[in-house]
Amino acid sequence: PTRRSSDLDGEVFINGQSVLKSTDGVVGFSEGEVGKYLRKGENTIELMVFDTYGVCQSAAVYLEVKIPFAEKYDLNIPLMKQSTLTWAPQQYAGGLLDKLGCGIAIGDCGCALSSIAMMLSFHGVIKGPDGFNTTPDVLNEYFSRNQVCDDVGCVSDGYVYGNVVWGAVHQYTKKAHERYGSSKVMFIGGGRYNKETVAADIKSDKPVILRALGKSHWFVASGIDGPTLTIKDPLFDWSILDNTDYKNEASEMRRFTKVNSDFSAIEVFVKAPGHVLITAPDGKRLGYDASTKTIVSEISSGSYLEDDISIVVRHAIIQTPLKGDYEIQYFSTEEEVKPHYVVFRTNRAADRKSVV
Repeated sequence: PTRRSSDLDGEVFINGQSVLKSTDGVVGFSEGEVGKYLRKGENTIELMVFDTYGVCQSAAVYLEVKIPFAEKYDLNIPLMKQSTLTWAPQQYAGGLLDKLGCGIAIGDCGCALSSIAMMLSFHGVIKGPDGFNTTPDVLNEYFSRNQVCDDVGCVSDGYVYGNVVWGAVHQYTKKAHERYGSSKVMFIGGGRYNKETVAADIKSDKPVILRALGKSHWFVASGIDGPTLTIKDPLFDWSILDNTDYKNEASEMRRFTKVNSDFSAIEVFVKAPGHVLITAPDGKRLGYDASTKTIVSEISSGSYLEDDISIVVRHAIIQTPLKGDYEIQYFSTEEEVKPHYVVFRTNRAADRKSVV
């Protein structure tokens, strides 16, 4: 707000536009919200005062302006609802075999899937490798390929026990690029929500996928509106993060960027209470150190994440791994250790192997 005080009449202009005016001929104050007249950078404020009754021939001007500039930045991201009838009834991931708490269909469990479809469409990956538009159902079919199931659930090219394999966008966008010349998009990690990091990504035209605080629900951060973020929510009707459900907070973030090079990554998934520790050829580590019972993140291109759409799945990912051998150690408090999956993704085909 801006306040004007004059004796006797006066007018305030911002960037040539009259924003406050008084012609009642008495000493007084007026104030008002003038944010819509401001622009980023330099602004010009002008004051005009009138001594309506004469007598006093001197003038003094005191300017009190409080300008909390509301930064606005919006990415034109298409909204895709998981509840859209075209795909909502279709089976999500392994369906009943995944024993998901949310249900068995895209309409029930497809929030992360739908968020990825929105993010990819924004980056120009309008069509997938098979020529169909990048929508939740098309992405779901692609992610569900090469599915293998056990008594816990199913693992496929893009899902682990119902949780999305974030790095599955690599091969999807690479193959789409080979056919249409569209953008190749890389998952670059995530971790705990950091507002400054998300805002910086948005300003660089990179939407970020966020997980709601205390919920297994994902949505897209699509812009900045002053102290909050604008969002594209695949399930609820919220358009800003500062709402009664999310309270201007999030728990996790998943970040992506467009790239020109081919992909190479190591991804490891384990079911809780299991943990994994990866040691690179140079001795740096990523994952759970059983001796100290702490998470270590010494590999700069690595992330150690958790998802829990059905069961908690720990997810270690290392982008552009070094040449040489990586040691993968698995830790569990269970008496019986079941096989878990290591997914190697390179610029060639994905290769999934089970390890104990």
